[in-house]
Amino acid sequence: MANPFDAFVANYLAVLSRLLASGNSTAVALCFDVTTRLSKTTRQLRQAVQNVAADEDTEMDAVRAAVDLNDQWGALARMVYAYIVYIRHMSPDMGLSSRFEILLKFLNTLPSAADHNNGAALNGLVLEGARHITRLGIIADALADDGSSKYAEQAHAVVQRLFNVSLKGVRVPNELGKREVSVGVINCLFKLSSKMGRIGSMTTIIVNLHNVLPSITIPADPRFSIADRCTYAYFTGIEHFQNAQYLQAANSLQASFSLCHPSFLRNRRKILIHLVASNIIIGRFPSPSLYALPEAIQFRDVFSPIVAAIKLGCFAAFERALLRSKKWLVNFGVFLDLEIRCETLLWRNLIKHTFATAGNTTKSGIESVSLDKLHQNALILRADLSPTVVGQKSDGSVKEFREDLKISSVVSVVLGLIDNGWINGYVNLEKGVLAGWSSKTRLVTRLADVRNPYVGMLWGGERGSGVTEKDGETKSGNVAGGSVPPVVAAGPALPGPGSLGGVAGLGGISSGDGGGYASDTGDDMEMEL
Repeated sequence: MANPFDAFVANYLAVLSRLLASGNSTAVALCFDVTTRLSKTTRQLRQAVQNVAADEDTEMDAVRAAVDLNDQWGALARMVYAYIVYIRHMSPDMGLSSRFEILLKFLNTLPSAADHNNGAALNGLVLEGARHITRLGIIADALADDGSSKYAEQAHAVVQRLFNVSLKGVRVPNELGKREVSVGVINCLFKLSSKMGRIGSMTTIIVNLHNVLPSITIPADPRFSIADRCTYAYFTGIEHFQNAQYLQAANSLQASFSLCHPSFLRNRRKILIHLVASNIIIGRFPSPSLYALPEAIQFRDVFSPIVAAIKLGCFAAFERALLRSKKWLVNFGVFLDLEIRCETLLWRNLIKHTFATAGNTTKSGIESVSLDKLHQNALILRADLSPTVVGQKSDGSVKEFREDLKISSVVSVVLGLIDNGWINGYVNLEKGVLAGWSSKTRLVTRLADVRNPYVGMLWGGERGSGVTEKDGETKSGNVAGGSVPPVVAAGPALPGPGSLGGVAGLGGISSGDGGGYASDTGDDMEMEL
């Protein structure tokens, strides 16, 4: 049977066959030009295949005879022929959506070809194809501007198949094989999922990758490129952040920030925003040196009032600080996490400052603080909060539903803090106090010692309720051992969010014998960059 291709195409197929046999994936990738700007060789190949007048079966037989003479890798021959068809239809004047469609058709043949014992020879093409279809899909959706993600979804489907194939292969000690491109391909999946708003759904894919590479710490493994390691650490950090795993998020984002070159200010700023937010939620606050970084412009104005309010435990000042920068925080996707998850720190610090000024320490060293005093200070520091719900009555008038904080609510919060390891103690309803377990542990846990991965949550612990109740009954308006103080209609003037000071901000609280917290470096932590 006569070869339908001219000498140039025949030589191209012969060279490709030899490179595939050698297993040099970098050289093989050079034979497949999937980028927007075609090389001189690719343009010559395109002109040569356009002059072929043979039918599809004849061309396919010629390709099979050149690259798979022994019929051992049938999917490879189909992929090579799909590339010839792709080049034939490629045109410099072609629209972006049309270019996406023909590239997608070619890449749909790649997973089957790569899913072979010798598929590692296609690693370079797998990675380059995944990156380019990802880029085209994102740009095509942006140009369509119809609110859909149809191009990104199609790209995600083929990249997902390429990722699944990259996890397979014969396991050879000290060699990654197909897995050497797994991180690069999963980064493409991250980018597409991020554009589609599904980054939180990547958990299963990350687990699959870790199951295949159980002994490898990807951000620290030099076998992967720095760019791939940095991108992977960033997106895993975002995935942890969206799943409320802020400790893991902070660690991953810190690794990404460390890998990102200082000259890439835009990328470092993107990483730093979520890094700072996740650290604030777990009680690590930005230092002056962080605010001085060139990529941290506006950070001091946004985050310093928030941090000051958290350190004081002042809910009203915290709300004002958040609302002042709401547009900025919403734009970067951290507003709701800060608003909801920082409540734990606010309550913890309120209890810490109340103990420092009105707490008691026995001769044996056991610390305690009155529940009445906690309730009183909570009423003061939450007095100016915005209405919880604003509704419309039947007559058309607007009614605001404000918080009615009872002492039972404070007890519930305290129990949640105990369950999650923020408080080392128990609630004694008979005496109306929050007391420490023993003289060997402080009542309020050092932030450096909190190990709960869900640190921004008030509930979900496994330590039990931490409550003792000897008299058995709690009546409305009274707690055994003490009475609820009258509701404060209007608290004293609170310091502004930019000028919060020390414990004096709690307003008129008598001095107690608690102390030793303010100077503890493990209790007031700064981020380490």
